[in-house]
Amino acid sequence: MNHFMARLIFCFFAENTEIFDGAGAFTAAIESMSAKDSSNTHDVISTLFRAMNTKIKERAAAAIPRWAERFPYVNGGLFSGSAEVPRFSRIARAYLLHIGSLDWKKINPDIFGSMIQAVADDDERGALGMHYTSVPNILKVLNPLFLDELRQQLEEAIDNTRVLLNLRKRMSKIRVFDPACGSGNFLVIAYKEMRAIEAEINRRRGEADRRTEIPLTNFRGIELRDFPAEIARLALIIAEYQCDVLYRGQKEALRDFLPLDAQNWIRAESDRGGSPYPGEPRSSSMRTIQSARIPL
Repeated sequence: MNHFMARLIFCFFAENTEIFDGAGAFTAAIESMSAKDSSNTHDVISTLFRAMNTKIKERAAAAIPRWAERFPYVNGGLFSGSAEVPRFSRIARAYLLHIGSLDWKKINPDIFGSMIQAVADDDERGALGMHYTSVPNILKVLNPLFLDELRQQLEEAIDNTRVLLNLRKRMSKIRVFDPACGSGNFLVIAYKEMRAIEAEINRRRGEADRRTEIPLTNFRGIELRDFPAEIARLALIIAEYQCDVLYRGQKEALRDFLPLDAQNWIRAESDRGGSPYPGEPRSSSMRTIQSARIPL
């Protein structure tokens, strides 16, 4: 179910941002190809997921139907593995179509933390130490930790292209690690703030549409539960695309986006074979503040 939810979030975002061919393509396919009584809704969605995990040249052999061929090859691990989808009731199908009709273009990845907390009960939040950290509070950590210094160096560089180049190279080597990353808010905010600084560097150097040199894999995290870890990785992917659109333009962002990188740089407990913090309290915000290491 966790993987299924992450896939849905990606598809709703992709159909509103030209990643998929045609606005609302994913939702429209479900509406037109699934029966109104919802009897085959799960099969339609499963077929779409299979298409997104199948390279174009391999789709004939995989028996991907023609109506699903318009969807791109996404890969990146997001659609790999089982394509099994839960069965939908008539009401659940209606809710799904309604959610798909919303505008996901400007979805803020920062909200994923509060979204996950909303579906967790009080006992679970208490047992796991789940605490949503707001953007202002995250910046209270990130700014003095290393962002203020980067901005100061940018200000001092003015338009010196050599100094600006050195600063950009330095930023490309910065690693941000959150050992209790939850849904990735800390990492997402760090990434977006660094992209803003890099964009200003590129503007001053006359390279406004230059591809970023700040890789997502520089923003690493560990999380106890699989679902938040999956969402953290997805949030960073969405943040990267949004930053590319903002700083490089839609055309350049689309050109470099798919297929997704298959690397997994956000680790869950199941990846490690045991609890990453045996016997320790589980407060995401506090562990982040105490344990973040930024080589400057």
